[in-house]
Formats: sequence, structure tokens, C-alpha cells
Amino acid sequence: MKHWRGYVLIEKPAAVSLKQWPDVTGRLQEILGKQNQASMPAERMHWRWNLAHSAVLLEASFDVRDLDEKDAGRLGKYIS
Repeated sequence: MKHWRGYVLIEKPAAVSLKQWPDVTGRLQEILGKQNQASMPAERMHWRWNLAHSAVLLEASFDVRDLDEKDAGRLGKYIS
């Protein structure tokens, strides 16, 4: 399985309220943080909010198949 390490910015969709947003991002963190078991802290997911709490910046190692924009099935598991 091939991985890509980098940054992803996730902005709050208009359909999600600011009250719901922490729950949505918490769920995303659970799904995306599957590799948080790394023994090296630098290899774990890092998560930072912007000041308005309307966006989250992630630094992590991602399965490249999860990042394929043409594969809606795999991408859908993050937003379902």
C-alpha cells in the first residue's frame, strides 16, 4: 500500500453548522487517524484549527487510494 505524506486543508461546508463542525471533524480524525499508532510522534497525524474554527489543517500520511478524486466510493466514506 502506497502512502503520501503531506498537508490537507478541510473547510467547513455551508450545510454544516459551527456547532456540528467539531463532531464532523472529530469523526474525520478518527477515520483518517488510523495510523496514529506510529512509534515516532512525527509520523502521527497533526491537526490544527484556524482562528475562526471554520477550517482544519491536517498533516498526515494518507493512503494514496483515499486521495483519488475519481473514486467516489472511497472518498465517500469520509463524508458519509
